[in-house]
Amino acid sequence: MEDVIEPAAAALIEELPAVRRLALSYATRAAHPPFLALLALDAKLGGVVDAAREPVLAQIKLAWWRERLAAPAAERPRGQPLLAALTCWGGHEPVLIALVEAWEAMLGDAPDAAGLGEARAAAMRSLAHLAGAGAAAEPAGGAARVWSDAELGLPRVSGPAFSLAALPRALRPLVVLAGLGQRAARRGQRGLIERPADMLCAIRLGLSGR
Repeated sequence: MEDVIEPAAAALIEELPAVRRLALSYATRAAHPPFLALLALDAKLGGVVDAAREPVLAQIKLAWWRERLAAPAAERPRGQPLLAALTCWGGHEPVLIALVEAWEAMLGDAPDAAGLGEARAAAMRSLAHLAGAGAAAEPAGGAARVWSDAELGLPRVSGPAFSLAALPRALRPLVVLAGLGQRAARRGQRGLIERPADMLCAIRLGLSGR
């Protein structure tokens, strides 16, 4: 991770849920920017959906993000820290747009949690390439589905089995999130963090990768 974090990036980190901040703290220097951008975007979109009282208003907000991500980076509004952070995802915007659409499908009475899991998996596969770990793209996708299911509180983890050992050091934040997801699934736990021991597990995963 960068020794000195720019104020805009620091502000994005502060807005992340605690478990994501902890996971991100184990990112390598090269992987930190794309991880921060993805985790922050996902949290922002999730916040829009979670706070929705009127689906139409939430859809308008999500459409704004979809349109900004579809535009060339040079044409995006300036002064928006998250949009600035997302410039490191140049060439991979389609998976980010798919993530916006997946969060939109979480609105209403029949949320598509499986679709969100797949969108997160696709984003993590792209992130693996951005982090120089393209050979681990498929395991990264499987790990992302485990993380997604557990974070959403689904009763069981879907998708193919995977091993944390298949994820290289460059993807250590995902190791933390997916490892907590595996733990939650084994314990029948809804959510990644329920007790202090879960945070200790996250630290162990971050330090050792297993």
